[in-house]
Order: sequence, then structure tokens, then C-alpha cells
Amino acid sequence: MPLKYKYLIVGLLILPIHAQQLKKVLVLDFRNITQKAEYDYLEQSLTDAIVSNLRQRFVYRETRRSEWEAIAKENHIAQEDYHTYTAAMNLGLAAKQDVIIFGGFLVEPGKGMEVPEMKTRVRILDVGKKKQIADFVTQNPIDNTVFDSVEKIAARIVEEARSVLPSKEDFAKGKVKVEIPSFHQLSLRGHYSAISFPQTKEVGSTKRFAAIDFPAQYGFSLGYHFFGILWEQLGVTVQGMFRQAGVSFPHELNDSPIKANLVGVTGTAGIVWRQWLVQNFYIEPSLGGGLSYDALTFDYTSQTIEANSPSGLPQSQKTYTVSSPLVALHLRVGYFLTRSLSIESGFLYHIFFFQDSVGQNTFFDLGLALKF
Repeated sequence: MPLKYKYLIVGLLILPIHAQQLKKVLVLDFRNITQKAEYDYLEQSLTDAIVSNLRQRFVYRETRRSEWEAIAKENHIAQEDYHTYTAAMNLGLAAKQDVIIFGGFLVEPGKGMEVPEMKTRVRILDVGKKKQIADFVTQNPIDNTVFDSVEKIAARIVEEARSVLPSKEDFAKGKVKVEIPSFHQLSLRGHYSAISFPQTKEVGSTKRFAAIDFPAQYGFSLGYHFFGILWEQLGVTVQGMFRQAGVSFPHELNDSPIKANLVGVTGTAGIVWRQWLVQNFYIEPSLGGGLSYDALTFDYTSQTIEANSPSGLPQSQKTYTVSSPLVALHLRVGYFLTRSLSIESGFLYHIFFFQDSVGQNTFFDLGLALKF
């Protein structure tokens, strides 16, 4: 093998080892330290300008706002302290960030005919090394050029951040190692079904029943999710579901009520996608398949109906089982109560494939999910 190709192979093997890990960056809201309400609009303007400039120039990971705000609350870090070193560093450590950008501004009144001035202090921290990367102050008039000044401050921050954040060019050259965030989730849900079709209405010697013939099913399920396949939002799910129901069916001969009970289990597996909506809300569709196994028991203790066993002897009860493959479509909406605990509600749609027919069933569910 030519020597140059050997060097190329060695280089390709070494590159991933030396590739820079994608860093987590948190930009805290810049605070109006003067606390004059007429200048509050500058807080959002300055913060948005910084985030926009960073996204244009660098490649990094952003933690969802609702998540780091929950961490701040749990650690008693007040919003009005975001401009301080102690609050920023503590939040960076608690949220496991790599870089924190924070600061605030004072408004100094102008003298005479002069317009007031905004004195802004910006600080950048390397959380892992627990050291300050940049600390600078700018002073700009609050007039019709104030938004130009805000953009200049954001551009200055971009320049200061070059030493710790990889550019998009570095990312394109493979100098940045992108690690897909992943997490697990366990869920417990209650289910109720009032809709299924088609249904068998009468009990008789030629009638065949399945779980879809029991309209008022209820039960619970245990589920497991793993997210972080190709994208953070894409995952796999496995779920086990227990169901039961008790109803009465009329007999085909004289409409005598025949009591019937259902006990069933369903196991499914599939793929799931979690899409964030606003704040702590998310929507989660999933598609999968599995198997259903049901035991159906009919009670013939009616005074007017007598059922016989295959041997011709009278019997008061008959039990038989039905199993079938199925397709499962689940759509739920969730809301995070804390960083790790969420409440979810939605509906579950099943298509059953019996030997000679197809059945459908819809469950409504409500439950809790634990992220870890």
C-alpha cells in the first residue's frame, strides 16, 4: 500500500479521537439592574440578539428554557440574580452546562439635553474549568441607535466566544463530535375504551366473540421509552397492557341475558417521536405492533337457556381464548410537572387481525411518566 494512503487511514482513525465535543451553552436573560420598567424591553432585545448571533456563527447544544428554569427554581436561583457570577456559575453546574453567557445593564440618566446611557456588563464562563473567559463593559446611548448598539454588543460576544465554541466551518470539517442526547422514561397509565367495532350483539352456537365485542374495557399499562436514536426526539417504546370488562349479551333464542367477562393482555413495541410545543408541553405520536391474548368467559346460569358442552352434557360456563396480531397507533399530549415527572393524556388505536376478519378498538388514557 502506498505510504500516502497509510497516512490517510491513520488520520481518519485519529480524527474522531481529537474531535471536539459539542458544547452545551446557556445564555441567561440579561437583567435590567436599574429596574426601571421603561427599559425592560432591552432585556429581551439584548438576549435575543446574542442568541441569534451565536446560532449564526457557532455549533452548540441549547438546553430547553423550561428545563433550565426548573433547575434554577430547584436550586433557589432567583431570576433577578441571573446577572451575578454566583448565580450563573451555580446554575451552569446544576444544569451541567459547558459555557454560560450572562450579564446586565444599568441606565444612567443624561445631563441636561443628553439622552440616558446604557452601561452593559457581559461575562462568559467556562463552567467545566470554573473560570471566566471574558468580562467587558460597553456604554451606549439609549436613542434611535440603541438597537444598533445591541447588535454591536452581540457581535462582541461572538468574538469573545471564539476561544471556546467551534464554528460552523469546524463542524463541516468534522472537527466537532456530535453526541446525541438520550434519556429513558417509564410510564404508568390507566385506560378506558368505550368505542370498538364491529361488535357481535347476540350469543349463539354460531356466534364468535373477541375483545372488541366488549365496549366498556378498562385497565392499565406499563411502558418504557428510550429516546436518542439518530435524533433526541426519536425513540423506541415497549408497552404491556392489562384489560378487563364485564357485560351482558342477549341470547339469540329468547334474548335471555348472558353474563360475559373479559380478561386480556396486550404487548406492543414500536417507534415514538416527541415534539416540544410551548414551555413544558409536548406531543408524542407512536406507531408499533404486537400481540393480543384474551380469555372470554360466558355464564349460562339463566333459567331459560341451557348450554351443552361438546360432549352433549349441560354446562353453566364456557371459557375460550382469542389471540391475534395487531397494529397500535398512540397519540398523547404531555406536560412536565417537574424536570423528570410529567402527566400525559391521549388515545390509543388498535387494529386486530383475526383469522377471518379485522377489528378495531380505541382507548383513552391518562397517566404519569418518569424521565431519567
